[in-house]
Amino acid sequence: MNKRLRSKLGNPSSHKYCISPRNSLYRELRMVKENRVLSQNNLSKLRQSILDENLLELRPILVYEKGGILYIADGQHRYKIAVEEHLDYYIEVHEGEITPETIAKLNTNQRNWTVMDFAHSWATSTGTKKVYSKYLEYYEDHNITHSMLISLFNGGTQRGIGMKEFKEGKLKWNPLIKEYVEDVLYKMKQLEFAAFNPAMNKVTLRRQTFQIGMLTALKTPKFRFNRFIKNLYDVKHRFNKYHRVVDIKQEIFRIESAK
Repeated sequence: MNKRLRSKLGNPSSHKYCISPRNSLYRELRMVKENRVLSQNNLSKLRQSILDENLLELRPILVYEKGGILYIADGQHRYKIAVEEHLDYYIEVHEGEITPETIAKLNTNQRNWTVMDFAHSWATSTGTKKVYSKYLEYYEDHNITHSMLISLFNGGTQRGIGMKEFKEGKLKWNPLIKEYVEDVLYKMKQLEFAAFNPAMNKVTLRRQTFQIGMLTALKTPKFRFNRFIKNLYDVKHRFNKYHRVVDIKQEIFRIESAK
């Protein structure tokens, strides 16, 4: 470890260092950009727990050194609360750098990362930034669930296809995928304004069973999407009432074939 840091930390106790507000390192820990975004909900719950019974000594913050700076690999919520409340906190120093993959696994073991946590993390990493930033852009601009959007990137029609690879930073991206994803998302967006008998609820449009039904129809060679959109304007539909994929698919093809 860096000699300057070693001299400031002093002697470890049970492999932990106590960092008090008087220590010049107290506010010097850095958060890692690949880590998940701080959750205000988690901060609120954890803050109350710490104020009720301070167990920070039993949960040291895991850090590693790089370039004379200590980075937080696990415990950024605890660190933020401790500093804001002027509490002593404890750190455990890992010798050697910790990779973004390890950070994700560490946090997953504490509390499962959401899909958004993984997306934001990989969107800041060299090599995966472009595709995951584009993924986040699509997600924010369209009324589609994470599992279906990830499936769309992988050419699937069922939820969850490619989820494991997505979390590992292996989301695929090339011109053909881009063309396919943007074409499908454009067609899905048209549905928001196509139905008037009755209007399509936003909840319906975001329902995974509805999205599965539509993606399945779009994958069907003989399905005429333009005719479906045209008929949807005039034909009375039951999409807002249906929750099963089989019913939604039947309704899609019924409207598409209407005279």
